[in-house]
Amino acid sequence: MALRDQPCLPLNVQDFLNDEKLLECSASATGIYIRLMCMMHKSDPYGKIAIKSRDISLFGGIEPLEQFASQLVRHMPYDKKEILNALKELVGEGVLYVEGNYLCQKRMIRDSEISEKRAEAGRRGSSITNKRFAATNDAANETANPSAKAPAKPKSDVKHKYTDTVKMTDAEYSKLVEEYGEAGAKRMVELLDNYKAATGRSYKSDYRAILNWVVDKYKDELRKSGKESSSGTNQVNDLWK
Repeated sequence: MALRDQPCLPLNVQDFLNDEKLLECSASATGIYIRLMCMMHKSDPYGKIAIKSRDISLFGGIEPLEQFASQLVRHMPYDKKEILNALKELVGEGVLYVEGNYLCQKRMIRDSEISEKRAEAGRRGSSITNKRFAATNDAANETANPSAKAPAKPKSDVKHKYTDTVKMTDAEYSKLVEEYGEAGAKRMVELLDNYKAATGRSYKSDYRAILNWVVDKYKDELRKSGKESSSGTNQVNDLWK
């Protein structure tokens, strides 16, 4: 299911409250930011709000943020000046950014890309399962008919990218999900991705690296936040920065 089709907005409360960039913004800007995230959660592309073509023609020649404010005032219980001041704060502190005709939230866009990659991995995993099932049937038929040609075995050791730096096989990721839940597996992949991106470190097996030390770091996070480390379903799914 696409993120924008989910009824709830993924939000890590702890990270939201401790976001240093957001802490520099006023209470008014923070309230408007929350409404913006709700709108971005339902937008396509996910995590972005576009200036509509009719508004470009109406407000052409003025600053992009003022164009966004003129458009958003129709969807929010705030006046244009308050929205514009909030956008200036949020963009100035790096909470949001403008790219062409889009107002963007970096983390939401990245989460959408990760979600799409996982959905594709799930589709590939389903395809592999179907092929294995077909191979089993063919093997049974071959027993009854020895002259039948045995099918080629599907490759189950192909590693797929779950983030820019982390690769695992579908089976390895499924084991993490089975043991720690989808949210736990996602968080551990993210912890390893952040570490590798920051240090330039590489591993022969990212899955083994997660088992060796990322699991312990993840459990420490759960203990600090007062959550049970044995259940991946009790934690908030995503982080925000």
